[in-house]
Amino acid sequence: MSSTNKVALITGASRGIGRAITLELARDNFDCIINYVRNQDAADEVKKSVEKSGQRAHLIQPTSANPPTAKNSSMKPSQLSAASISS
Repeated sequence: MSSTNKVALITGASRGIGRAITLELARDNFDCIINYVRNQDAADEVKKSVEKSGQRAHLIQPTSANPPTAKNSSMKPSQLSAASISS
């Protein structure tokens, strides 16, 4: 795999503007990390749409007890590479 793959992390990606941005980025050849809060079914649908476009997608959901911040994120920067996204 080339290290030149583009990866986008989209918050609120399961609906509305976040969903539209995710699908547009996938059309522009970005692999997508789809962040959602409540609606896993909607997030799964977005993931399927991204994969149909030929890109890879990964779902992430913050926990309410420990929401992600720059200091406590469960994902390290190296994990956000295209190589780490599994379909």
